[in-house]
Amino acid sequence: MSAKIRLQDQFKAAYDPAAWMQIIQACFPLSSCDFFEHPRALDVSTDFIQSTQQIGNLNLGDETIALLQIEVSDSVQLARNRVALRNFVSRFIDEVSSTAVLVVFHQPGRPDWRVTYAARSTGFDEETLQITSAETAPRRYTFLVGRNEPCRTVAGRFAELEAKGDELTLLDVEKAFSVERLNKEFFKKYK
Repeated sequence: MSAKIRLQDQFKAAYDPAAWMQIIQACFPLSSCDFFEHPRALDVSTDFIQSTQQIGNLNLGDETIALLQIEVSDSVQLARNRVALRNFVSRFIDEVSSTAVLVVFHQPGRPDWRVTYAARSTGFDEETLQITSAETAPRRYTFLVGRNEPCRTVAGRFAELEAKGDELTLLDVEKAFSVERLNKEFFKKYK
């Protein structure tokens, strides 16, 4: 069975923390995976978040991706709330302990879940002598997965990460999540 088919089957299943950790371990170099013995509860209270836990980190060279799992309230529609969810997790990027976050949003008893990548970087433009900041777009860098989704794109992108092996970089992760759907925004840019 190819990596893409295996991953597609895993992404079509209901969210299971142990299965998610298996996906991470298969697609990222084992030396980069640092899972906590027990998930660490992060004290964040909002009306649409039930719990936020950090399950570990991915260490890719000098860059660290925090691994989070977030249980959202019943009022959240995972298929529609991409921007609000992404904006919520961006607060966990401090550019010191983590450059990026890889997050699973889930609702117990619901078949679909969301995998989101968010990153931020700050630099210095020597030409203009200005501090620059860049971050991932809120409407992109996210995949809705689960029983009701085809999961072909996310499986293919994670298979590409798996194929990189020990050569995997933060830029590779960002490219894997940088998928622009064929929507009005895409066609507007195309014109």
